[in-house]
Amino acid sequence: GHLESTRAGVHAMAEWFTGKPTDDLKGLVRGFYDRSFYHGGGVYMSALAGIEMALWDIAGKAANLPIYRLLGGRVRDRVKVYRWAGGNNNAPQAAAEEAARVVAEGARAIKMNACPPLAAIDTYGGIRAAVERARGRRGGRHRVRFPWPRERADGAAAGPGARIRQPAVL
Repeated sequence: GHLESTRAGVHAMAEWFTGKPTDDLKGLVRGFYDRSFYHGGGVYMSALAGIEMALWDIAGKAANLPIYRLLGGRVRDRVKVYRWAGGNNNAPQAAAEEAARVVAEGARAIKMNACPPLAAIDTYGGIRAAVERARGRRGGRHRVRFPWPRERADGAAAGPGARIRQPAVL
Protein backbone atom coordinates (compact mmCIF):
# COMPACT_ATOMS: atom_id res chain seq x y z
CA GLY A 1 0.00 0.00 0.00
CA HIS A 2 1.18 3.36 1.09
CA LEU A 3 3.88 2.40 3.57
CA GLU A 4 6.26 5.25 2.70
CA SER A 5 3.44 7.81 2.79
CA THR A 6 2.26 6.53 6.16
CA ARG A 7 5.81 6.61 7.53
CA ALA A 8 6.16 10.22 6.33
CA GLY A 9 2.81 11.01 7.99
CA VAL A 10 4.02 9.61 11.31
CA HIS A 11 7.16 11.74 11.14
CA ALA A 12 5.17 14.86 10.23
CA MET A 13 2.68 14.27 13.06
CA ALA A 14 5.33 13.39 15.63
CA GLU A 15 6.51 16.98 15.81
CA TRP A 16 3.12 18.08 17.15
CA PHE A 17 3.01 15.30 19.78
CA THR A 18 6.57 15.83 21.03
CA GLY A 19 6.65 17.45 24.46
CA LYS A 20 2.89 17.28 25.05
CA PRO A 21 1.63 15.93 28.40
CA THR A 22 0.43 12.33 28.17
CA ASP A 23 -2.04 12.26 31.05
CA ASP A 24 -4.99 12.32 28.58
CA LEU A 25 -4.01 10.23 25.57
CA LYS A 26 -7.50 10.14 24.07
CA GLY A 27 -7.76 13.92 24.32
CA LEU A 28 -4.28 14.35 22.91
CA VAL A 29 -5.00 12.20 19.85
CA ARG A 30 -8.43 13.79 19.35
CA GLY A 31 -6.84 17.22 19.67
CA PHE A 32 -4.49 16.43 16.82
CA TYR A 33 -7.31 15.02 14.71
CA ASP A 34 -9.49 18.09 15.30
CA ARG A 35 -6.77 20.53 14.27
CA SER A 36 -6.64 19.16 10.75
CA PHE A 37 -8.99 20.54 8.10
CA TYR A 38 -8.76 17.32 6.03
CA HIS A 39 -9.83 14.61 8.47
CA GLY A 40 -9.28 11.00 7.69
CA GLY A 41 -8.07 9.08 4.72
CA GLY A 42 -6.21 5.79 4.84
CA VAL A 43 -2.69 7.22 5.14
CA TYR A 44 -3.64 9.92 7.66
CA MET A 45 -5.65 7.60 9.90
CA SER A 46 -3.06 4.80 9.74
CA ALA A 47 -0.32 7.19 10.82
CA LEU A 48 -2.44 8.66 13.62
CA ALA A 49 -3.51 5.19 14.82
CA GLY A 50 0.12 4.07 14.90
CA ILE A 51 1.06 7.06 17.02
CA GLU A 52 -1.86 6.43 19.37
CA MET A 53 -0.88 2.76 19.81
CA ALA A 54 2.70 3.79 20.53
CA LEU A 55 1.51 6.32 23.12
CA TRP A 56 -0.59 3.67 24.90
CA ASP A 57 2.37 1.29 24.80
CA ILE A 58 4.62 3.93 26.36
CA ALA A 59 1.99 4.72 29.02
CA GLY A 60 1.68 1.02 29.88
CA LYS A 61 5.43 0.64 30.23
CA ALA A 62 5.68 3.79 32.36
CA ALA A 63 2.95 2.50 34.70
CA ASN A 64 4.36 -1.06 34.59
CA LEU A 65 0.89 -2.29 33.59
CA PRO A 66 -0.52 -4.07 30.56
CA ILE A 67 -2.49 -1.71 28.32
CA TYR A 68 -5.77 -3.51 28.95
CA ARG A 69 -5.50 -2.47 32.63
CA LEU A 70 -5.11 1.18 31.57
CA LEU A 71 -8.22 0.84 29.42
CA GLY A 72 -10.42 -0.50 32.20
CA GLY A 73 -9.58 -4.18 32.47
CA ARG A 74 -9.70 -7.39 30.53
CA VAL A 75 -12.81 -7.94 28.45
CA ARG A 76 -12.16 -11.48 27.22
CA ASP A 77 -9.50 -14.14 27.41
CA ARG A 78 -9.34 -14.87 23.68
CA VAL A 79 -10.18 -13.00 20.49
CA LYS A 80 -10.91 -14.52 17.10
CA VAL A 81 -8.90 -12.98 14.29
CA TYR A 82 -8.59 -13.52 10.56
CA ARG A 83 -5.64 -13.44 8.23
CA TRP A 84 -5.58 -11.69 4.87
CA ALA A 85 -5.21 -14.15 2.02
CA GLY A 86 -5.17 -11.76 -0.94
CA GLY A 87 -7.00 -12.84 -4.05
CA ASN A 88 -7.05 -9.47 -5.77
CA ASN A 89 -6.23 -10.26 -9.38
CA ASN A 90 -5.11 -13.86 -9.48
CA ALA A 91 -6.92 -16.76 -11.12
CA PRO A 92 -9.22 -18.93 -8.97
CA GLN A 93 -6.63 -21.74 -8.76
CA ALA A 94 -3.90 -19.30 -7.68
CA ALA A 95 -6.28 -17.78 -5.11
CA ALA A 96 -7.01 -21.28 -3.76
CA GLU A 97 -3.28 -22.03 -3.50
CA GLU A 98 -2.66 -18.75 -1.68
CA ALA A 99 -5.47 -19.51 0.77
CA ALA A 100 -4.15 -23.03 1.34
CA ARG A 101 -0.69 -21.61 2.12
CA VAL A 102 -2.14 -19.16 4.66
CA VAL A 103 -4.19 -21.94 6.31
CA ALA A 104 -1.12 -24.22 6.39
CA GLU A 105 0.70 -21.44 8.25
CA GLY A 106 -1.93 -21.70 11.00
CA ALA A 107 -4.75 -19.33 10.04
CA ARG A 108 -8.18 -20.56 11.09
CA ALA A 109 -10.12 -17.81 9.31
CA ILE A 110 -9.20 -15.87 6.18
CA LYS A 111 -10.38 -12.77 4.37
CA MET A 112 -10.00 -12.35 0.62
CA ASN A 113 -11.11 -10.24 -2.31
CA ALA A 114 -13.37 -11.87 -4.86
CA CYS A 115 -13.13 -8.95 -7.26
CA PRO A 116 -10.45 -6.53 -8.41
CA PRO A 117 -9.52 -3.85 -5.86
CA LEU A 118 -11.99 -0.96 -5.55
CA ALA A 119 -14.23 -2.37 -8.26
CA ALA A 120 -17.91 -3.01 -7.87
CA ILE A 121 -19.42 -6.30 -8.91
CA ASP A 122 -22.13 -4.80 -11.07
CA THR A 123 -22.94 -7.47 -13.66
CA TYR A 124 -24.12 -11.04 -13.46
CA GLY A 125 -20.88 -12.10 -15.16
CA GLY A 126 -18.90 -10.25 -12.50
CA ILE A 127 -20.89 -11.98 -9.78
CA ARG A 128 -20.29 -15.39 -11.35
CA ALA A 129 -16.53 -14.66 -11.58
CA ALA A 130 -16.46 -13.61 -7.90
CA VAL A 131 -18.30 -16.78 -6.89
CA GLU A 132 -15.82 -18.93 -8.82
CA ARG A 133 -12.91 -17.16 -7.12
CA ALA A 134 -14.49 -17.71 -3.70
CA ARG A 135 -15.28 -21.34 -4.48
CA GLY A 136 -11.70 -21.89 -5.60
CA ARG A 137 -10.55 -20.48 -2.28
CA ARG A 138 -12.82 -22.70 -0.29
CA GLY A 139 -12.13 -25.85 -2.28
CA GLY A 140 -15.65 -25.84 -3.74
CA ARG A 141 -17.01 -27.54 -0.60
CA HIS A 142 -18.94 -24.63 0.86
CA ARG A 143 -21.84 -22.44 -0.10
CA VAL A 144 -20.99 -18.88 -1.01
CA ARG A 145 -23.48 -16.08 -0.27
CA PHE A 146 -23.64 -12.90 -2.29
CA PRO A 147 -26.35 -10.24 -2.33
CA TRP A 148 -27.92 -10.57 -5.76
CA PRO A 149 -28.68 -7.30 -7.57
CA ARG A 150 -31.87 -6.92 -9.54
CA GLU A 151 -32.44 -4.84 -12.61
CA ARG A 152 -32.84 -1.12 -12.22
CA ALA A 153 -36.26 0.42 -12.41
CA ASP A 154 -35.61 1.45 -16.04
CA GLY A 155 -34.92 -2.20 -16.97
CA ALA A 156 -31.18 -1.69 -17.48
CA ALA A 157 -28.71 -4.30 -16.28
CA ALA A 158 -27.67 -4.27 -12.65
CA GLY A 159 -25.10 -1.62 -11.91
CA PRO A 160 -25.17 1.80 -10.29
CA GLY A 161 -28.63 2.28 -8.87
CA ALA A 162 -29.34 -1.46 -8.54
CA ARG A 163 -31.04 -2.63 -5.37
CA ILE A 164 -30.40 -5.77 -3.41
CA ARG A 165 -33.28 -8.22 -3.66
CA GLN A 166 -32.05 -11.02 -1.41
CA PRO A 167 -28.85 -12.93 -0.82
CA ALA A 168 -28.27 -15.68 -3.31
CA VAL A 169 -26.69 -18.95 -2.21
CA LEU A 170 -24.64 -20.34 -5.05
